[in-house]
Amino acid sequence: MTRYKGYPIYGIAVPTIEHSWSSRGLVFDRDQNQTIEIQRIECSAELTFKRKQLAEDHGLTLCRSWIDEQPAERV
Repeated sequence: MTRYKGYPIYGIAVPTIEHSWSSRGLVFDRDQNQTIEIQRIECSAELTFKRKQLAEDHGLTLCRSWIDEQPAERV
């Protein structure tokens, strides 16, 4: 798990039936003492990766983009 603008974020590689990887991003609440997921971002079904690490990295990119799109008072 890594942090971006104070939010704990996690990129997950999800196996596909085509023997490749899809990605998912998880954003957790930065203001809690416990781990509370506040956003799950799914990659489009058409976008897959041959390597697990690439899918995980893309999941982190999805999280960063979501955080950057939030209103200033939330971030």
